[in-house]
Amino acid sequence: MRKLKLTLLTFMLFSITYTFGQETFKVEYGTVVYSKFFPYESGNMVEQLKKHLVNQPEVYGLSDNGVVLIGGMDHAKVNYNKYGGKYFGTWTALNYPLSAALAIQFKKDGYVVIVRGIKFEKKGTRPTVFDLNEYAIRDSEGTLKDNGGTERVLSYLDQYFKELFTIPVMEVTSR
Repeated sequence: MRKLKLTLLTFMLFSITYTFGQETFKVEYGTVVYSKFFPYESGNMVEQLKKHLVNQPEVYGLSDNGVVLIGGMDHAKVNYNKYGGKYFGTWTALNYPLSAALAIQFKKDGYVVIVRGIKFEKKGTRPTVFDLNEYAIRDSEGTLKDNGGTERVLSYLDQYFKELFTIPVMEVTSR
């Protein structure tokens, strides 16, 4: 009975993770794309987001045309241990710096972060580039794989991006 409960609990957790990953990651034209809406209610959203991202060393080259911020990410390290991953139980590529193209679209009540071309680059004597597209896309169908390893990697990336692109709440103190 106890094994049955553990099996059902594990199945439910993986089902939730898969649904979670499918909401934020999708395949567009053979490329894995992260797209997530972040609600924002007070103040000048564009200026607050720019100020927040300037302090993030992973984000570079942001240009603003009034509707979209366009830039890139480089040397970003995903701390998958923080999100529940284990060193020998996680895709090797997450140990290396991430690079990607970045676009942020502004909406009336928030902003949408779009990350494309996610790659992990191992430098050194034998440099290697790990492409998320090759890892996460099912070749025959052009859809995201639904195995446990891919689901966990997408979940770690989602949590990392959510943490990176959420504007921290500024506490206003009266003096």
